[in-house]
Amino acid sequence: KKGIEYLTRRRAMSQSDISEWRLGYAPPSWHSLKEYLLGRNIPIDVIAASGLIKRKKEAKEKSTDPKDYYDLFRDRLIFPLFDQLGRIVGFAGRDLSDEEDVPKYTNSPERTDFGLTGFKKGTLLYGLHKAIDSIRKSGEVYVVEGYTDKISTSRVIPNLVAIGGTSLTDKQLELLQRIMGDRRGKVIALLDGDRAGIEAAQKSAGIVIRNGLEFSGRILPGGKDPDDIVKECGEEYLLEEVRKSTEHDFSSIHLLEPHDTPSQKDALLRTAMKSLGPEGDFPR
Repeated sequence: KKGIEYLTRRRAMSQSDISEWRLGYAPPSWHSLKEYLLGRNIPIDVIAASGLIKRKKEAKEKSTDPKDYYDLFRDRLIFPLFDQLGRIVGFAGRDLSDEEDVPKYTNSPERTDFGLTGFKKGTLLYGLHKAIDSIRKSGEVYVVEGYTDKISTSRVIPNLVAIGGTSLTDKQLELLQRIMGDRRGKVIALLDGDRAGIEAAQKSAGIVIRNGLEFSGRILPGGKDPDDIVKECGEEYLLEEVRKSTEHDFSSIHLLEPHDTPSQKDALLRTAMKSLGPEGDFPR
């Protein structure tokens, strides 16, 4: 009930959105998922290998004693994470407890005592399995940061994916390049306009250029992210704002920072060069 209320009241999601994206909720209990899976006759080592439970620090490696494990996700909204073929390869849990010392997001581990789980965050793009045909056809991809941004905008911007972090990675861009084929594709970042968003876009811009793709950043009005805009004003309003927003390329995205004094200009140049990586590490 808590997860449903968060999604429908605070995020204004429909039941069809919740079902389509297979969203769930992990209760506050330390052992509910573990006990449920054990009750379905799934061996403890198989559960542990999935990364859904975590070994206690004092327990020995590869323990087969259920008492040595506890649930990884507790009081969290659960987002299944899909690869480009639509297979679930991991989970992200968004904290709903509002406790200050708890990380906002917890992800499935990449490795357990029993080996690799199959999840590797920096290689995934959330919603790519639904956007892949539109990206291939258009040669363009819109990128946002959060999972709910993707869910809220998927009907009006089908070629949009969420990076699930603050900036794109080389592995994510290699995947996009393969999808777009031989042509030079374009990555369009939708930004909320705050300093953290601009800095993330600056970093992503360099990585995009280094991987041989075009970059564009579009700042949305009011310092809001796409999910907020859809929730408050609707999908068509978001689409119109994206269409009329100013397009920033690699150079102008860096010029959003103060650059009046010599020291500011020097800092801006250093940031731009740093985002491109080591000399010789981007296409000529």
